[in-house]
Amino acid sequence: MLDSQVRIVHVITSTRVGGAEMMLYKVLSRLDHKRFQSIVVSLESPGTLSEWIERLGYPVYSLHVRSGRLRVRNTIKEIRRFQPDIIQGWMVHGNIAAQLMTVLLPRDVPVLWNVRHSLPFPNNPMTAALVRLMAYTSSRARWILYNSHASALKHEALGYDPRRTLVIPNGFDCSAFRPDAEARASIRNELGLSDGVPLIGLVARVHPDKDHGNFLRAAEQLVSPGEPAHFLMVGRGTKAYLAAQSAALKLTGRYHALDEGRDMPAIMNALDIATCSSQTEAFPNVIGEAMACGVPAVVTDVGDSARLVGGIGRVVPARNSAALAEAWRELLDLGQVACRELGEASRRRILSEFSLERVVPCYEHLYWDVAHGGNSNAAEQHAEFRQPVNLKR
Repeated sequence: MLDSQVRIVHVITSTRVGGAEMMLYKVLSRLDHKRFQSIVVSLESPGTLSEWIERLGYPVYSLHVRSGRLRVRNTIKEIRRFQPDIIQGWMVHGNIAAQLMTVLLPRDVPVLWNVRHSLPFPNNPMTAALVRLMAYTSSRARWILYNSHASALKHEALGYDPRRTLVIPNGFDCSAFRPDAEARASIRNELGLSDGVPLIGLVARVHPDKDHGNFLRAAEQLVSPGEPAHFLMVGRGTKAYLAAQSAALKLTGRYHALDEGRDMPAIMNALDIATCSSQTEAFPNVIGEAMACGVPAVVTDVGDSARLVGGIGRVVPARNSAALAEAWRELLDLGQVACRELGEASRRRILSEFSLERVVPCYEHLYWDVAHGGNSNAAEQHAEFRQPVNLKR
C-alpha cells in the first residue's frame, strides 16, 4: 500500500434489500473516509441499495449476470484502476467472485470472505454444493468472516480452514432503531389497533427457511376468544402468503401483513413481541433491530439467535409451534410493565454488544491490519470478535 488510504473492493451477490446487503451498507456508512476508500461490485442488476451506496460516495458496478448482458470487462478495468489493497466478498457467490477476481489483477491482493448464512441450505441444492466445494479453497482466503459462531462451527465441520476463522457479528444503528411512541401509534392506527392490544410480529420475506408456517401454527395455538393478541407479518410476499392461508385461519381479523419497503423502526416500535420463527438462520438482523427499539424477542434456537437474545427474551426449538406459542404466552402473562422492562434490557444489550459503534471498528481494524501485512496491533483492540470461535470464550 503506497498511501495512507486502504482501498477495498466489496463484491456482493446483489444490492437488493436483505440482511447481508444492509450490513454492507451500514459498514460503508460508518467507515472512516480518510482511512478507507471502497467500490462495490454487484453480480446482479442494480437494486435499491445501489442508489443508497452511491449516495454515500461509493461507486457501484453491476455485472448483470442474470440478464445475459455481462459487464465484466469494464468492471475489471475500473478495479485495476482502483488498485485495491483488499477484496472483500459478501455471501456465497460474492466470495467466489472475489476469489476469482484476483486472477485478473496484475498483483496479488488479499481476499476476505464474508459468510452471512447458516447451514444447511434445505431448499437450494446448487448453493449447498457451492458451499461444500468452497471448503477446498478456503485456505486461499486471508480471513473468513462469519456473522455467527454457529455458522463458523458448521463451516469448519465441512472442511473450511479453521485458521482463517474470524467472527464479527451484525451491528445495529441504535440511533435509527430506538423507542419511539409516535411511530408506534402511527403503525397501530394504520392497523386499527389500540396501544393496549398485544401485537406479535414476524419480519421476514416469505421463504421456507423463515418458516412462516411455524409462526401461523403458533398463532393458532395462542389465539382464543379471550386472548386479544394480534399478529403482524412484514416482508416480501407476506400479503400474498397470508391471503392464501386466510381460509384456514381461526378468528380472522387478528392477522395483518405489510410488504417490504416500510419504515422498519416504526414497524418494530409497533410490536410488543418480536419473533424469529426460522428453521435455519445465521444472525437475525430483525431481532437485533427490534431489541434496539426496546421490544423483547422470542427466537428459535438457530444460528446465533440465542447468543443475540442473551437470556433476556425466550429461546425455543425450531419447527416447534407449541413451544413458540408457550413462550409468547409467558411474556404476555408477565404484563405490560415487566415486558417493558425486558424491552429496556434488550436495548441495553444491543447498545453494549452489537451497536455499529462497536462492530464497524472491528472491520476497520481488520482492514487496516490486512492492508499493512498483518503487522498492525490495532486489530487486537477488538480481539473478542476476531478470535476463532472454537476457542473457549
